[in-house]
Amino acid sequence: MKKTREILELPVIGVEEGRELGRVKGLVVHAEAGRVAYLLVAGDEWYRGAVALAFEDVLGLGDDAVTTEGAGKLLPLSEAPGLEELLAGKVQVIGARVLTRKGKLAGRVGEYFVDEENGRIAGIELQAADHQEPVFVPAEQILTFGREVVVIQEQKGGAGPGVTQAGREQVNELTEVFAEKQRKYLLGKRAGQTITANGEIIVTAGSVITEEVVARAQAAGKLLELSLSVEV
Repeated sequence: MKKTREILELPVIGVEEGRELGRVKGLVVHAEAGRVAYLLVAGDEWYRGAVALAFEDVLGLGDDAVTTEGAGKLLPLSEAPGLEELLAGKVQVIGARVLTRKGKLAGRVGEYFVDEENGRIAGIELQAADHQEPVFVPAEQILTFGREVVVIQEQKGGAGPGVTQAGREQVNELTEVFAEKQRKYLLGKRAGQTITANGEIIVTAGSVITEEVVARAQAAGKLLELSLSVEV
């Protein structure tokens, strides 16, 4: 599963041509189906306008690229079936207010997760005012994706949004996947700055990032800071 920010700006590669056809500039959500229906793709010649790639025509949604059979799968927006209606609906998941079924404001959507296999929205990351950390709300708890509002099911007893057991399992799975991706990304790179925690040095600027460094950063809650500091 991927967050939308892991998909945006990925190059779209045509397997038949063996070349880049453009980059992902946007995702179009089919609200009733709860999935991403199209990727909007644009190239360097941005003045020619974006084209659409139906999610079912995506061969692979990887860490480094999106693959499709070829340029023939990219359609003008006016020729993509149902796309104009979806765009007219103006469903923007990120930033939408999140309400419980009983009308209580729970927060806003900070991100959402996409299943690489079918485009299904697997859950949302809820930014709630009374939570220091985002809350993951699984798809099973989401009732409606609207133009401005996402409606979710309360926990039993009307306790408001929260993570069910199934949701906790999904959170754990996602956390492990993202942590592994982050670890692979960091290993072998050099730290761009010295990072410390509680007076102890985790890594010095210019040092190669090793498994031990990653483990120390993770234990100290400095993994994100380490990721942002690497030399590229």
